[in-house]
Amino acid sequence: MDGINWRVVSSGSWANDGSLKTAEFAPVLAKFVRLEGVSTYGSRPNVFMTAAEIRLAALNNN
Repeated sequence: MDGINWRVVSSGSWANDGSLKTAEFAPVLAKFVRLEGVSTYGSRPNVFMTAAEIRLAALNNN
C-alpha cells in the first residue's frame, strides 16, 4: 500500500467495443489502484489507451 509495490488482483482481455468493462477480484486492502493497459485495439493499435470512467465498488454478497 505504498504506491511503489503493486499486486496483481485481476488480469485479462476485454472486447474491442464500447461496452462497459468489468474486472472482478477478491477484496483487498488498498490505498492506490492502478489500471495498466499492455496493448490496445482499433484502426491504430498500441498508439494510446484511455479510460473514460473507473468505478470501484464492493460486491454485495448477500
